[in-house]
Amino acid sequence: MRHIVRNLAVRGYELGPSGTPSIATFARYFEHLRWESSSDPVMSLARLFTNGSRMVVRAQQIALDGRVGVADVLRLSLWVGRVGRTSMDLWHEARLASSEALVARGLVTAVYLGQDHRPCMIPDDIRTMVEPAGSTTLVAPLTASAPQGAWHDELRVRPSDIDLFNHVNHAVYAAYFDDARVLALRQGVLPARARQTRAISIDYRREALAGQRLDVAVWMLPESAEDQVGAELRNKDDGEVVCSARLVCGDG
Repeated sequence: MRHIVRNLAVRGYELGPSGTPSIATFARYFEHLRWESSSDPVMSLARLFTNGSRMVVRAQQIALDGRVGVADVLRLSLWVGRVGRTSMDLWHEARLASSEALVARGLVTAVYLGQDHRPCMIPDDIRTMVEPAGSTTLVAPLTASAPQGAWHDELRVRPSDIDLFNHVNHAVYAAYFDDARVLALRQGVLPARARQTRAISIDYRREALAGQRLDVAVWMLPESAEDQVGAELRNKDDGEVVCSARLVCGDG
């Protein structure tokens, strides 16, 4: 099985007020594993980052299945679940190393870009690595736009939000949306049942750059059978959607 597995200890400074790492922190844990895969002799995805080519995250889903605390050791695993013409799905799991109890799952859809920054064909040898997952989705993507009456807040992209590729890191968007949920909750706009995010589905449409002004909107999704929040991020200058998300809330 072409899985990459690494152990990682939860650090105290990674815990939020709830005493466990946030959705955004798990997004970083899973990104760490993707970086590790570039040098792993079994998976060796480094060949996708040569001659100016690279993979970019187009969509991401994360579900939290259990709680962890400081010094808990997580066993992180990564494998290729699907390879299309220009995109691929990377599956992630986090389990407690001591008991193998499932803590979190992740699904990243990445697009392969060539030197011209346009989607290009994924090399055929990558297709031999596919190990189909048991399901094809964790959290359905958001299909609605922010309605009239949604709660809005303005933010400006900070230099510390920018990653190696000179745009807002994918995990930062999860933090933007979760911060907006908390602020709207504190102002009484969202109900108490939205007090914790236990799963998220993020659709990345455009990149955000340092200094840009963004408008973030959050609202309860009335059509959902669960307690779910819609979230949308727009560029304040042109009004275009940068990123959207569905947050599944609850005690988890």
